[in-house]
Amino acid sequence: MRVYGAAGSALEDLDFLRWFPSLTRLSIDLPGLGDLGFLEKFSGNLEYLNIDRTVTRIDLARIPARGLRGLRLVNHERGLQSLLQANQSLRSLALWKYRAALALTLGSVRDRSALGDFERLRLLVLRGVRGFEELDFLPRLKVLEWLWVETVKLHTLPSLRKHRSLVRVDLDGIRTLRPDMIVAVSEAPNLTELVVNGGRLTPADFGILTGHPTLLATRISLGSLRRNDELARLLPNQQQPRTHSDFARSSGIELAI
Repeated sequence: MRVYGAAGSALEDLDFLRWFPSLTRLSIDLPGLGDLGFLEKFSGNLEYLNIDRTVTRIDLARIPARGLRGLRLVNHERGLQSLLQANQSLRSLALWKYRAALALTLGSVRDRSALGDFERLRLLVLRGVRGFEELDFLPRLKVLEWLWVETVKLHTLPSLRKHRSLVRVDLDGIRTLRPDMIVAVSEAPNLTELVVNGGRLTPADFGILTGHPTLLATRISLGSLRRNDELARLLPNQQQPRTHSDFARSSGIELAI
């Protein structure tokens, strides 16, 4: 069931849900929502929950559900760790399949080290989320295949030398991008696709990629036609990276954007 409305909607008390005691899937898009007490009615049945952005930040630890298999959140992070620990059967978080991929969109995370517990992640997406100036937990994600970081204020990026499963990196809208981060990416031994957009880099900063043994496809935007043309001469014969959906499909990862 999908419930949506503008702020101040009469639906915000969700009282009508009492008529659906066996509800297993619930998607809520009510900006004025602030009380999660209604979820007590579905704590034994609810398998999928989507909570869109709300004016009042919701404490996820108050969600009583213990059998969630899917969870999508927009701009909610308070109590996230407690909710994850209480739902060991969870298979999808945010927009992506849990244990295969994890996406955090907007909001902020105070304890980023907890992401290192997701050791079987194949895809990690960080889009506009605060608290990830450093990705010091990355070395623990040993089977990561795709790293997608977008509009994050990144300060450091560890070497990807030991990430033998990593085949794609997207760094999109990273204004703090520096040459040493490109070096860190270039050290991924089996990298095949790279997307970079943002920062104040020059074509020379990507020279480290010229001898990469597996890199086949790049899309790098340097902010001007002149610099883009210079880079194209530096990295000739490069293909265009696949779209996100095509790459995910070929990798067996389900996206639900």
